[in-house]
Amino acid sequence: MNITAQTLQIFDPAMCCSTGVCGPEVDTKLVQNSVTEKGEAALPVILVNGKVASTGRYPAGSELALWFKLKAKSPSAPTQSSCCGGGTC
Repeated sequence: MNITAQTLQIFDPAMCCSTGVCGPEVDTKLVQNSVTEKGEAALPVILVNGKVASTGRYPAGSELALWFKLKAKSPSAPTQSSCCGGGTC
């Protein structure tokens, strides 16, 4: 199995940055295209391997798995138990 490096970048809504996109290396093309067109509604912008994968929302775990060709685990059903260890409260 060949494993290659992949990148996931998340540009969140501004908390302190005047540009509206925070990070150590802000991609000016990203700011000009996504944020200029849609404003802060475009955030968060999610890049997968340098390409826009999602805008305006955070992805579900199943989407992340699909983007990175991983098998998504289904959440396991909670086990039913009594709060009193089988007795009555």
